[in-house]
Amino acid sequence: MSKPRFVALLTGNGEGCDYTICCNVMFKDLESKNMTDALEEAAELYSDYGGEELIESIEILDVVASAELDIEEIERLCVEAERKEEAESVERAEREQYERLKRKFNQ
Repeated sequence: MSKPRFVALLTGNGEGCDYTICCNVMFKDLESKNMTDALEEAAELYSDYGGEELIESIEILDVVASAELDIEEIERLCVEAERKEEAESVERAEREQYERLKRKFNQ
């Protein structure tokens, strides 16, 4: 199955929930092959998803390219960076302590 070219971004009324990613927001793949048809299809979504009471806006996105991120690789890189930062912090603290002790006992 091919990826959709047009996607509707539905935003609900109000603040939504306490989540940090896409709260009160929904992406809906459209079957339309052109923008005119996508607008008509999105207009149908308005009533399907609650109309004025629930929907604040609908935006049509024309997807010309997409790429999927390797989440496992990103997580590995984040963990590696955190470990490096932690090791550097420990080394800085140890060097500061070494310099204090050196001053204290070399006097």
